[in-house]
Amino acid sequence: MQRIQLPYFALWACVLLFMFSLPALAEETTEQRLAKLEQQITNLKREQTTRPASGANAFNPALSVVLQGAVKSYQLDPTEFTLSGMPLGGEAALGAAGLSMTETEVTASANIDDWFFGQATIGFHVEDNQTVVDVEEAFFDSLALPAGLGVRGGRFYSAIGHMNQQHTHAWDFTDAPLAYLAFLGKQYKDDGLRLTWTAPTDLYLEIGGEALRGGSYPAGGLDSQDAGSVRNAFAKVGGDFTATNSWLLGLSQLQTNTLNRSAGGGHSHGGEVSTAPTFDGASKLTSILAIWKWQSSTGQMLTVQAENFNRAEDGVVNFTEDSEQAQLDYQGSQQGYYLQTIMQFSRQWRMGFRGESLSASNNLSLSDGDVDSNGSSFSAEEVISESGFESIGKSLTKNSMMVDYSRSEFSRFRLQYALDQTQETQDQQIQLQYIMTFGAHGAHSY
Repeated sequence: MQRIQLPYFALWACVLLFMFSLPALAEETTEQRLAKLEQQITNLKREQTTRPASGANAFNPALSVVLQGAVKSYQLDPTEFTLSGMPLGGEAALGAAGLSMTETEVTASANIDDWFFGQATIGFHVEDNQTVVDVEEAFFDSLALPAGLGVRGGRFYSAIGHMNQQHTHAWDFTDAPLAYLAFLGKQYKDDGLRLTWTAPTDLYLEIGGEALRGGSYPAGGLDSQDAGSVRNAFAKVGGDFTATNSWLLGLSQLQTNTLNRSAGGGHSHGGEVSTAPTFDGASKLTSILAIWKWQSSTGQMLTVQAENFNRAEDGVVNFTEDSEQAQLDYQGSQQGYYLQTIMQFSRQWRMGFRGESLSASNNLSLSDGDVDSNGSSFSAEEVISESGFESIGKSLTKNSMMVDYSRSEFSRFRLQYALDQTQETQDQQIQLQYIMTFGAHGAHSY
């Protein structure tokens, strides 16, 4: 075979062309590599938040258990606890005196797939010497919606206020503020849907809405409510003043069309309706939140937190006594607030102070004078007094102080003293609480 001989000038031309093209080839290769690295980093970040567990872990959700107990001492009988002008519902009763298991929570959570995350929390507590099992939360969250949108569906704690979404072991005090007892029955959870939008800005901004069934206080019972009978709208905005100072403001409003809302205190799991006075009508609860936090690099922290609640109600109160019935026209106006300061001296020791107040201005009258539509006679004074909605013309106050010690982020002991002036005579309350967490549970701050 005859070899083809290239002229020398053609060979040198090829060599020169290759040499001049080397910088361009090198530059193109570097840009391609950088682009590939950036794409790999983006894919890893996306997978960390959306990729479900694989292999054996796909069937093993994260499990955690929270143990809570307390020793409680009162001067007054805790079973006689009331708030004048605001009959208690839900789980607003005081805990039993003495040593008791206040609540045990078991939580399972995991990514379901690249679109959804799921969580379920089962609570156990003792009521009337019997262990009560309650599905506290069982919901799914969306993971892949665009434009900062998010959806939650199932049973969950409503976003009304600030503390309502927190489980009790994350509270800074052993008990809920008076406003939460009066207006939310301690905590309001329900079945429904939540839609949120988080703005793509440096300033934190979240806006959301909820449509809830109304199966628990402050709504009525499951048998009398329809999906969407409770609506909640909320907005939160926050940011940093400096590297060590941050702030958060919030506004929310919960509206209910209530039927047979019972007001008997104690627990009411499953929407059970008692024979106590019941309320039918419209209720609107507005909450304003403000939080400021300071934190040093050595673990010291100062938090100031305040919430103000206003509730307006319009409807009727159904009153039953000895098989006789009466109906009251009722227009309610009630206010409540709390202000608390938490000082963390080290990573293990904290001290807190909380002041709170409630007041009511309710208008009540018998629908048909002193005789109801069935002809049963009552005196107006008797019915109004025994209904529990009568205003007493003064504020109900309570002041609390606590100190707690955390051996680690998974164990905490808390001693709390409170001077309760909501009853006819003041009540001094002392509580010693323990909180123990184990399993795959997110670490709480000290």
